[in-house]
Amino acid sequence: MSAIEESIRSIVERAPDYEFRTTVAPTLGRGDVLRIVERLAGAKRYFLQAFRVPETGLLDPAWEAKQGLSMEELNRLWNEIRSPFADGGVRG
Repeated sequence: MSAIEESIRSIVERAPDYEFRTTVAPTLGRGDVLRIVERLAGAKRYFLQAFRVPETGLLDPAWEAKQGLSMEELNRLWNEIRSPFADGGVRG
């Protein structure tokens, strides 16, 4: 965790333009996203991304049948977590 937190600090302090994003895979829940947000609070830009299976499939076919959060659920989650960020949103 300390290496991840150091990377976040380095990006925030040194990068002129950056964004963080989390692809909300089926195994991630609301609590997981809230813990990520705690570490990224104050970042310039943060996006939640919908999990989707590309046309070419995935390396692990078992994941292809799993469902991530819907866009409606992602938007509700974004509205809950948006305040610590200057910019961001949800990407489909």
